[in-house]
Amino acid sequence: MIKHLTVIFFMLFFVLEGLPEGKEINVREGESSGAAGQWKLTLSSDIKYDDNILQYSDTDKAALDPDLPKYSGVSQASDFIFSPRLRLDFRFPARLRLSVKYKHNFYFKNPVKDYGLASLGITGKFGKGDAILLKYSYLPEFYLRNLYAAGDYFPARFALQIASLKYDHKLTRDFTVGIGYQWENRDYNEIFNGRDAVTNIALIDLDYSKRIRGLGKAIVAISSNYKNSDSSSPIEATSNTLWGGGVRGKINFRKSPCSVIVGYRYYRKEYTTNAASDIHFDRQDERQEVNLRVIGRGGRNLILILNYKFIKNNSNKPYAAFTNNILSLGLRYRL
Repeated sequence: MIKHLTVIFFMLFFVLEGLPEGKEINVREGESSGAAGQWKLTLSSDIKYDDNILQYSDTDKAALDPDLPKYSGVSQASDFIFSPRLRLDFRFPARLRLSVKYKHNFYFKNPVKDYGLASLGITGKFGKGDAILLKYSYLPEFYLRNLYAAGDYFPARFALQIASLKYDHKLTRDFTVGIGYQWENRDYNEIFNGRDAVTNIALIDLDYSKRIRGLGKAIVAISSNYKNSDSSSPIEATSNTLWGGGVRGKINFRKSPCSVIVGYRYYRKEYTTNAASDIHFDRQDERQEVNLRVIGRGGRNLILILNYKFIKNNSNKPYAAFTNNILSLGLRYRL
């Protein structure tokens, strides 16, 4: 009942909306723009169709049966997801900014996947475009899927904490370089505590933006990361490393109300396991992601957003190989 009331509330509030990250509606704002002490409340939402919410292999998708212990609680592999978001920003003197965010994902056919995510961020700007960002996120419970343990299948859930520190330095008018560190702590429910892990991630980003005569503004962003994760549990002592990178391009057309964003990412992940385990022993994954977003504006009040994301994960373990298509379409009208 609460889920349906929440959905109705946001539908009435926004009429109909499917916003990508960063495209939000400002519903209330305190003091004048740019003034110290300014605060701003932002509400936004999006609706998606995901054809593989649990990232099952083709074999698992074909065999999905809610009456089997392996799939208990899951009615189907695909689903629609409604995600309302709330963001509260405070501006302080000395170019300091505090952001509080919360979002909740509602799955229409598989409520077992519902989850909320809260985050707190502090940004300090100084010099000629330099910035430091400190961020903390907390996800109290996330359903992964049913996994095998102690002779049967049980729901695997975990809580996640993420803390990160990032420094952006403006090299020139067009180039910005960023370096950062991210710490993650994943805490599973008791029966799967052998999967508990602390992860350390090193990040580097390079952004380039340029105005192109007769076209508009083009932005190219290149990022890379290295990740190491360890679990000290005697049940299933594991470690894994991940490295990868990506590139993202954006064009704002000067004589058109449209923007186009295209992104590509590649990851390689390797697992090692001290104990004999069918889950992580000598597993190697290679993942590719492609993202396409088109934003069209009709006047000052109407925005149409089409977003498509494709994920392909290849693995030397057949149960870990999957493909995933995520499509979102939305219409925003601002009063």
